[in-house]
Amino acid sequence: MALSLTAPVRSTLEEGRQAYLAITSKAGPHVTPDLYACSGDSMWFAMATTTLKARVLADEPRAGVVVSVPGRSVLLAGSVTLYDPRRMLGLARRAPDLPRTTRALTRFTVRNAPDLLAFARDTATGRLGRRPPPLRVLARLDPDRVALVEGGAIVEGYGEWADAGDGAAAEQVTGGKPAVLAVPGPVAVPCQWFEEEQRARVPAGLRAIADLRSDFPLGVVVDEYGAPGPAAKAGTLLRGRGRLGDEPDVVEVEPERVVTWDGVDTASERWSAAPG
Repeated sequence: MALSLTAPVRSTLEEGRQAYLAITSKAGPHVTPDLYACSGDSMWFAMATTTLKARVLADEPRAGVVVSVPGRSVLLAGSVTLYDPRRMLGLARRAPDLPRTTRALTRFTVRNAPDLLAFARDTATGRLGRRPPPLRVLARLDPDRVALVEGGAIVEGYGEWADAGDGAAAEQVTGGKPAVLAVPGPVAVPCQWFEEEQRARVPAGLRAIADLRSDFPLGVVVDEYGAPGPAAKAGTLLRGRGRLGDEPDVVEVEPERVVTWDGVDTASERWSAAPG
């Protein structure tokens, strides 16, 4: 059963533009931006059946999410239920979910109307290629743990993260790029990414909610929401290993692979082959 979301959590989720969804693949944590909507105490996503997220969640139905607005971020993690149009038996078993699924689809469509209209436009004009768009899977995240980040620190937790945070703000960090870090759990957190030093400054208190050992797999995503529609999106996902730095709340990153996208053009290569 999903947690009852508090007013600060709900207001952040309503204000946020996009979420970052983290999953645990065979190659380690994977995190990318996604459109979403909230209905009841659940978060809802729609993803192409061809994506890594859809394939992984079919076998490993847990995910972590972060949504950020100026001055605050919400971290959520929990179980995922998929509604896959290719699996009619599974849909039949979830027939009792039809009323709330219909409400969620309505909220998703209304909330993300500019992006959905841009998607239709890009498809019609051929900007997404000439092949028909793949089917979509509807995914419902029921969080069993939630945390609030303010002032660079986890200040409050709920559910299985109820003991996280002490309400104290951390020292403000300048520089770096806003990014999202995914670590085992999976847990997704906002961070400041320092590309030249290959390190991420994470919220104070992260070690209380994530099992970070001396060496762990991770993913770091930096992206740009230029305009509605997939053809306007650009970003970079680094995947590799992480180590806790000598400074508090610093993760040293050793990239192994980089994935870049610019509209519909996507490239993936080993880090040693990446420019720079």
